[in-house]
Amino acid sequence: MLLVEYQNLIPGTIYNTFCFGRPGIYHINCYVLLTPFALKAGVNPWVIGIIIVASANVWTVSYQNTTHIAAMVATGKDAVKQSHAVRMSLAYMIINIIAIVASIPWWKILGLIP
Repeated sequence: MLLVEYQNLIPGTIYNTFCFGRPGIYHINCYVLLTPFALKAGVNPWVIGIIIVASANVWTVSYQNTTHIAAMVATGKDAVKQSHAVRMSLAYMIINIIAIVASIPWWKILGLIP
């Protein structure tokens, strides 16, 4: 019964296991891959790190974010429907993009980006 109820978690587990090794390693991989390009462009690595951390924590699909999985299991999927979570995830992504774009002038003042 448990397998049937949470069968949508299996693709995410397989994806995390074979693509990244464990959830969260995505952040490290992106940082390692993007930092040399940022340094070449004169961008402080902190900017890349904060953008990755802020942007990678979305929960558009139920198996994408471990915190979201824990919250859904803890509430028995009664507190929030997945369709509502998807709408909030999309809102989070839009707010995140706006916040990053709004931060660019501040980062320029601080000398973190050219």
